[in-house]
Amino acid sequence: MENEQTMNRADREDDLLRVSIIVDGMWKAFRRFWWLVAILIVLGAGISYGYTRLTYTPTYEASSTFVVTRKTTTGSSSDYYNSIMAKQLSESFQYVLDSSVLRQVVAESLGMNGIPATITVDKVTDTALFTIRVKAADPQTAYDVLQAVKENYPTVAEFVIGSTQLDLLSETGVPTEPLNQPEYLNHMLMGALIGLLIGLLFLFLVSSGRQTISRSSQLEEYVSLTSLGEVPKVQFKKRSSAHKPLVLMDQNESGNSLGEAMRSIRTKLVRQTDAKGIKKIMITSASAGEGKTTISVNLAISMSRKGKKVILIDADLRSPAVAKAMGLEAPEGGTIDVIKGERSYEDLLIPYGKHGRLRILPGGKAVGNPTSLLGSEAFAKLINDLAAEADYLIIDAAPCGMLSDASLIAQQAEGVAFVIRQDYSRINQILAGVETIADTGITMLGYIMNYMESGITGYGYGYGYGYGYGYGYGYGRRKYGYGYGGYGGYGYGEKEAVQEQRDEELKRQLREAKLAQERGEVKTADEEEEED
Repeated sequence: MENEQTMNRADREDDLLRVSIIVDGMWKAFRRFWWLVAILIVLGAGISYGYTRLTYTPTYEASSTFVVTRKTTTGSSSDYYNSIMAKQLSESFQYVLDSSVLRQVVAESLGMNGIPATITVDKVTDTALFTIRVKAADPQTAYDVLQAVKENYPTVAEFVIGSTQLDLLSETGVPTEPLNQPEYLNHMLMGALIGLLIGLLFLFLVSSGRQTISRSSQLEEYVSLTSLGEVPKVQFKKRSSAHKPLVLMDQNESGNSLGEAMRSIRTKLVRQTDAKGIKKIMITSASAGEGKTTISVNLAISMSRKGKKVILIDADLRSPAVAKAMGLEAPEGGTIDVIKGERSYEDLLIPYGKHGRLRILPGGKAVGNPTSLLGSEAFAKLINDLAAEADYLIIDAAPCGMLSDASLIAQQAEGVAFVIRQDYSRINQILAGVETIADTGITMLGYIMNYMESGITGYGYGYGYGYGYGYGYGYGRRKYGYGYGGYGGYGYGEKEAVQEQRDEELKRQLREAKLAQERGEVKTADEEEEED
């Protein structure tokens, strides 16, 4: 029974997760295409207004209320208020009005070929009270037709029910306003709503069609990889284009969140690599633009600040970017020159930071086809020599989705961390890249979700990172059981009450840490690492 309840709760959580993914995807699509949604709303309102204005025909109504009486043989009039006479008049009056004879007489009296109006009668049951209503597009026409009906009715009715007369009780006169006022505002709102619905449908199609990864739990449905952590999107203050800030954890303008995220990733990586004796770590991604170089340089900085000797090598020879990402001046040479035997790596290593525990080997000038270089013995020797001089060798490799460069580099590395940018590469690209790297036999250390933003539903990048604490959590089930690196998927199975309690405890610790730091009673994680 308990297992069944647990499964039902898991199913509900999966359903909620899928809905939140769709909502978040639509929200992000809206942030990208908000202008299109706005155009659709304005366009819908404009089209509705224009259509209403073009098709609008005013209708004016003139009406008279009267009593129908029958004349006596002596010429005097007597009222028929009894039920029998009232019923007879009621039944005959509509017939007379609908007859072609009366209409012809009315048209001839007005000098028209037909009556450009609609004539209706409202009757009061069991009485001789009637209201004639005439509706027409012109107010004067409506009034003239009403008068013609009143004047000619007794003559036509004489052949049906005998002599009658109309005793007027009330009359509207010539109408001054149309009966059907144009509801431009209501029609515009309806058009705007239709435009909004079309916009929401467009956002849904965009969100559904992307087939990207927006959070860790989605990836768990496809592959069995360990989550190493999530790196938030770093926001910078607006400034002139001449100054482009560096996304580095040791830069104050990058904020605390980046540093906390990298420390969390470093902790998980070090735990794995120490247990497996791995020191050559390759960083790659499925496609370009996912931020693998940013992760590589910040991981190297984070490890060095913890007292590790680290060497960072730029092995993305088609598009070397490490030097630029770290704000270094254009180097005279790099990895390419060492592989070709034209330079020594000792001459090209660039120290970084005040302690000098981090050294960088830039890539050098880009080459069009580095396959032969990366598959050479010279490259293998370079990797081994660099690894011998450091506790960790971080290798910034090329994307693995389309080219074989990353596979060649993986043959010289010992472990790989896969960078996935939120809502960027398609799932099939990511799966193909992971499979390509896994086929080399390298240990799959896990994946890093990069450029994470919280969605409109609150899911996504957890509570953020700050003041020495940070975590991310997710849940889900794997659809396919890839076992790369021997690690299963991750996900916490605590009961909801326990999770809520931990969340509240974390928030309390964050508040206390913030207050303590403001009072100067504790050091930040950056300050502690600098002392190390």
